[in-house]
Amino acid sequence: MGRWMPESVERYNDIFNLEYYWSPLLEIYDNEYYGNSGWQNIYERRVGSDEDSLGEVYVCSESHISEGIKNRDLGYNISAPARLLFETLSLKNDKFSGSWVDKHDELVMFDASFYGNESGNNLMVKKDALEELQKSTGCRVIWTILSEKIAMYGGTKSTEKRLNISGVYYLEDGELVGEDFFFTT
Repeated sequence: MGRWMPESVERYNDIFNLEYYWSPLLEIYDNEYYGNSGWQNIYERRVGSDEDSLGEVYVCSESHISEGIKNRDLGYNISAPARLLFETLSLKNDKFSGSWVDKHDELVMFDASFYGNESGNNLMVKKDALEELQKSTGCRVIWTILSEKIAMYGGTKSTEKRLNISGVYYLEDGELVGEDFFFTT
């Protein structure tokens, strides 16, 4: 697949976690320089392609990172909903860091790394919220998979072949649909 799909932005700034997305200070960082890309065109990049846009995408999650200004113990790295999700689903910050609730104070999404998942930041979202997002925006929520595996031996040596894994998944009629592709280079 390559890296042709837009990726989640990492926001390093001096905004506190609970200030997203209401703080007037956020307007300073609301531009391309700081990684706010909003809707983005995607293009087919193959030999012979005429570079016509395949459509637009909006990356629905982003990382909010703070190094703790004066106290590193107050630093955080949170996988969070992007503004489109936050506003469309009428979310608000929960009383617990890294989780968001709806107008009825029902948990809608959370960063699993805050609750025992040690394998990095993972934004977990209730399926009915994603279905509501698709219904209210007329857009389709998709997940892209992009991975690479290299066989290592002897500490620093690797094989000449790499296993590349890519795929696209989406919700259709309440079911997760998609396919992975495996190829070597």
